[in-house]
Amino acid sequence: MSIIRIKRGKGCRPTANFLRELLLERDFAVVSNASETYDATVCWGAPSTTSRKTLNASATLVDKRDALVKFQAEHILAPVPFHMDCYTDEMTLFPILARKRTHRGGTDIVLCNNRNDAERCLRRGWDYYVQKFDFRDEYRVWTYRGKTLAMYKKVLAYPEQWDGLRRNHDFGWRFEYMPPETHLKSCAEIACRATNCLTLDFGAVDIGMLANNHPVVLEVNSAPGVSATTSVGLRKLANRIKTWVENRCPAYDYGG
Repeated sequence: MSIIRIKRGKGCRPTANFLRELLLERDFAVVSNASETYDATVCWGAPSTTSRKTLNASATLVDKRDALVKFQAEHILAPVPFHMDCYTDEMTLFPILARKRTHRGGTDIVLCNNRNDAERCLRRGWDYYVQKFDFRDEYRVWTYRGKTLAMYKKVLAYPEQWDGLRRNHDFGWRFEYMPPETHLKSCAEIACRATNCLTLDFGAVDIGMLANNHPVVLEVNSAPGVSATTSVGLRKLANRIKTWVENRCPAYDYGG
């Protein structure tokens, strides 16, 4: 029996436990302590100092701004982070969104309608700003080593909870599973590129679709939230982990 260590980040216990149960179902032993004996490591929202026999060694919940900068360098359409010292009166950026380098679930988002709003956020500890897009739809795409595992569309299940800005669970939005035959090729391709760009073996990529059908990468989650109704991606990931271990934990060329 192979032994897998799950190295989880802070605040990632619920979904890490879900993954643990799935790996137990697939005849793995699972540990979390680095002092224990194990054959391979799966990083869940936490990085590893070694990539040998490790999936997602680059995983981290820290610095979403740096991820956006990397996307720009690889010509992946994504929000461009900026600071107010780049703003001039001739620019018509407002409204914009204030963000923090470290965040989960969009709880950091603040809408800034003018310079006063933006400077107030800066004084209160927000780190950077991005343009506010008006997306027609939003999706989450689970990827593993250049392949799509699952795709979900965000739907507004409880309109009375929505604040008009954040599209997440706390504000009435839910993920609706999309059968493989309905997958959007453009979302699948850019999701895999974004995951590879961050040297991640797997991730759940949040994508906004513009009116002109251009997908915009919002972020890559290395420890995505999962519920019983949105577990297809995680279950398929557990299958890939099993195959990876059975094949003696091969490395992956993120630039390939």
